Amino acid sequence: MPKNRTNNRRHPIVRGEEGVSKNKPFVKKTLLKLTKRTSRKNTILLKFLLIIGTPAVFLLLIEIILRLFNYGYSIEFFSRYDDNYLVPNTNFARRFFPAGTVKTAWPFKIPIEKPPGTIRIFVLGDSAAQGTPAPAFGFARILELMLERQFPSNKFEVINAAMRGINSYVVIPIAEECAKYGADGFVIYLGNNETVGLYAPDPNKFNIVKYPVLIELKHLANQTKIYQLIGDIISKISHSSKHQTQDFEYFQKHKIAFNDKARIATIKNFEANLYKICKAATKNGAKVFLSTIAVNLQDSPPFGSLHKKGITENELKEFNNFVSEGDLKFTSGDYSAAIIPYENAYKIDNKYAELNYKIAECYKAIGKIDIALKYYQLACDYDALPFRSESQINNAIRKIAEVMKPRGVFLIDTEQTFIKDALSKNEIPGNRYFHEYVHFKFSGDYLLAKTSFCDLVKNLDLINPGSIEKSISTLPSEQDCALRLAYTLWDEIDIEAAILRFISTPLFQGQLNHSQRQAEAERNLEQKLKSLTKKDMEKALATYEFALSERPNDWQIHFNYANLLDVIKNQEGSIKHYEFVLKEMPIFTQCKALLENEKAILSQRNIIMPSDRANSGIR
Repeated sequence: MPKNRTNNRRHPIVRGEEGVSKNKPFVKKTLLKLTKRTSRKNTILLKFLLIIGTPAVFLLLIEIILRLFNYGYSIEFFSRYDDNYLVPNTNFARRFFPAGTVKTAWPFKIPIEKPPGTIRIFVLGDSAAQGTPAPAFGFARILELMLERQFPSNKFEVINAAMRGINSYVVIPIAEECAKYGADGFVIYLGNNETVGLYAPDPNKFNIVKYPVLIELKHLANQTKIYQLIGDIISKISHSSKHQTQDFEYFQKHKIAFNDKARIATIKNFEANLYKICKAATKNGAKVFLSTIAVNLQDSPPFGSLHKKGITENELKEFNNFVSEGDLKFTSGDYSAAIIPYENAYKIDNKYAELNYKIAECYKAIGKIDIALKYYQLACDYDALPFRSESQINNAIRKIAEVMKPRGVFLIDTEQTFIKDALSKNEIPGNRYFHEYVHFKFSGDYLLAKTSFCDLVKNLDLINPGSIEKSISTLPSEQDCALRLAYTLWDEIDIEAAILRFISTPLFQGQLNHSQRQAEAERNLEQKLKSLTKKDMEKALATYEFALSERPNDWQIHFNYANLLDVIKNQEGSIKHYEFVLKEMPIFTQCKALLENEKAILSQRNIIMPSDRANSGIR
């Protein structure tokens, strides 16, 4: 019994030892296999590291060499001038746009260190925010004037950091940089270029917009010198190749449905970008004033229309018959009767943008403004060439303003302000405020500045809360602002001429009744030029003299005054003011060219040379 107990107690161990002894060849083989498998994995890993690592090290070396030799250009939004000032970097947009695409901020020069007691406000956005076609009369200028007039004991810097042709992808790094330089506030007016600008969805190509991660990777890559080198090589190789002309056919091929997946992705990306912009802008305690977008609903028909997907030939034929019937009744002036066939067509395809616009025109004609507004907005939302901000853009803006409110983001509901102002005149936002589809006339810029001022005053802690209403109620009028910025009848006519050239381009040729509206605009401009008298020009000169007496160091008034003096062939006066501009704003290359031109004319008085300004497209 004792023997058995001992054996039983040791049995598992004895059995294990016996197992090892008996299976020794098997264990050896297994270990060899495992060793080979591990070795094979290490070899694969090594090969993988060599395949990936070698090019990575090579690229890193190239990047270091390019940086050591200071190759390429700065990708920062700001450049330093005289070590004490910040100016816009003319190369900034090259990291986003193809070579030869010139996109720069309107000139400014601000101290790197914000002067004590100064309130620094940056305006961010696209061309509408910049004040195109005449930034000297844009809303940033009017806002600055209002702040200075209402708070004379304070010093304000309203810096126009907006740029033509950009969208939210480009504004992110601009906001990040501006936040580093003593920003107290940001006014952001952005949204018109999301579906037609950088990374615009294309119905005929691969759409990177559906893959935000790829865009992020691209933006990481475009910060490198290697990216610049590759871009320069491609530019030289393709220098002689022809670029696709943006003619009428080009725009017709690039129509995109309102419910296209890529277009929906664009709105989502805009919302995400806007969040990043607000987060960057508020990082150092600045407050952000995020504005919805106002557009010309009444006097800017859709740029393009698309029928619903899957419409049959019979439906299309019936649709066109109803529309033709409605057109005949509308042309004859029977607007109420025209609504009936238009609405019959609407039952077949209610997403056709131009049909919504025609129905809106009928309701406006019979005085039903509220109903007309609804259809004008639908015409904008369904526009297959969405060069105007649509409802979904404004919805995204409102959403981000609400989400970011705890961080100091405030909503400026410009869209509703313009609608209410227009309705108060029994109108819908149209040519009273806009030159064409989104760019403001002086009246529109004034209304935007006034709206922004009210929100800034309430939330920037500028004055005692009890004095806010008084400050708002005593704002300078539109006429007073025009006087102090020297916006004259001549400037109005000069800007209209630039706009007239712009709306004759292929983009606008697909709009309803474009040729008639273009002809009417040309007749109106011609009439204004014919009725312009010597007395009007003398009044314009006097207005500039008054404005300079109020703001003697305002280089933008000097610049526009020089342009006017050039028109009346006063080269001596023009040169004097151009020279002042270059003293205050030496980075303004356009002014340098104009000054050289004036000096050439002065040296050859009998030779009349064309002004470069007439062909520049901006003032």
